[in-house]
Amino acid sequence: MFQTLFKSVLTAIENGGKPARINASTSVGYSKEQAEVIQRLKTAKDNYERLGLPSGATKDDINRAYRKLAVLIHPDKSLAPGSEDAFKALVNARAALLQSHR
Repeated sequence: MFQTLFKSVLTAIENGGKPARINASTSVGYSKEQAEVIQRLKTAKDNYERLGLPSGATKDDINRAYRKLAVLIHPDKSLAPGSEDAFKALVNARAALLQSHR
């Protein structure tokens, strides 16, 4: 029991004070869906592809897709590697798409 507590404390320290989330489906602290979204955000060719939208999507579609992905990969909620950079790419993609609609 002490070893489990000790490992949890070490993990929290390594994560900048955030405790490791234990998900019943995985033992790594993040889901497969989070990893897939992060990979898509890194490899996408354009902003529509980053948000998973077809070209010419409306502002409402852009905002809806952004909110869905932001909840999934926000660095405060996700322990997946690369979530901070992916979240920045998501924010920039949304801003660029909304700017082009003006």
